[in-house]
Amino acid sequence: GGGDDEVHSIFGGVQADLFGFKVGAGLGTEEVAGVDRDWFNIGVGAELGPVGLSITYGQAKIDPGDSEPKNLVLGAEMALVPGVVLSGEVSFFDEDRGGSSDDGVLSVIRLAVAF
Repeated sequence: GGGDDEVHSIFGGVQADLFGFKVGAGLGTEEVAGVDRDWFNIGVGAELGPVGLSITYGQAKIDPGDSEPKNLVLGAEMALVPGVVLSGEVSFFDEDRGGSSDDGVLSVIRLAVAF
């Protein structure tokens, strides 16, 4: 029967240290089973004393369906004592689905212990 059996995926990115900041960006495109996805993301991170901070933005376009999800993530990480790290992220998302939208805020807190 009919159907689209073409599959491809291409993506890449760069990262650099600039003036004490870590800067990164990436983009990609793929087609799987007739669904095209194009996306990009950018991010910046910095160390302020014992605290690491980051901000990341990503966006995609998905066709068919005219979907354009977006995501902004703010993150922080701090070593409490050797081997114990407290980290957290807050994500602001908008899942625009071509006529309907689902947006919100999601947060995660993590305590990691390595021994």
